[in-house]
Amino acid sequence: MIGKAGQRFGCNVIQAVGNRGELWFRVFAGRFSQQVFIDFLRRLLKTARGRKLILIVDGHPGHRGRKARAFIDAHADLLEVVYLPGYSPDLNPAEYLNNDTKQGVLTQRPATPDHLLGATRRHLHRRQKQPRIIQSFFRHPSVAYAA
Repeated sequence: MIGKAGQRFGCNVIQAVGNRGELWFRVFAGRFSQQVFIDFLRRLLKTARGRKLILIVDGHPGHRGRKARAFIDAHADLLEVVYLPGYSPDLNPAEYLNNDTKQGVLTQRPATPDHLLGATRRHLHRRQKQPRIIQSFFRHPSVAYAA
């Protein structure tokens, strides 16, 4: 993202979407790492209340690293992770939310990194209250397997 003064900046989002319209997310500055992924999984497991979660993730190294796999294996009774093949963003329901977020946040150019973080959080909080929009991401033919 290029700000109004010409400097480049961005933010990262980790998210989980459910085919019933649920959305969990974390917006952060800095790199996505195995530790960020594990922390997100810990928070996600708390919300699951004993239900088994099936996560569909891409091939990012933070998803596939030794520490992340050890955490997933240690919680196999509550957590199953399905890894998408190589480059296949069309198969990932969360990618549709990524596109929606970029369109919603970048309609006005954020002036600062903090403005971008705040605008991204506001957009995702709004989407949490709009489960029908989240459900619509699962209607794309490429994602029908996850519905």
